[in-house]
Amino acid sequence: KKDVDRLRDFLALLPDRRPFAFEFRHETWSDGEVHDALRARNCALVCADTEDSGDGAPIVPTADWGYLRLRRCDYTDAELAPWADRIRSQPWERAFVFFKHEDDRPLAWATIRRFKDDLG
Repeated sequence: KKDVDRLRDFLALLPDRRPFAFEFRHETWSDGEVHDALRARNCALVCADTEDSGDGAPIVPTADWGYLRLRRCDYTDAELAPWADRIRSQPWERAFVFFKHEDDRPLAWATIRRFKDDLG
């Protein structure tokens, strides 16, 4: 569960000018106090989209860059287009986007290339 004091203590130990991203799995970590602590150190909050995310995981910009994990097994171009729009609308200088790449159901490279092209 959320422990903002411990998070702040940990963030203070991190070297400056390096990118760090945090993905919290417990819902208590999803609040403004945590987001402010990450913003104070320019650390990204990971946006993880999974089969259970509904219409898309929330994007909360806490750094001047973004980190997204698109973890569904199969994305169509139509499903990825809103993600491209959402990423472009963020105040980020750059974004790192990772796709699920399971051996038994790999996302087609052509789909990933189209997504990259759509981002511009």
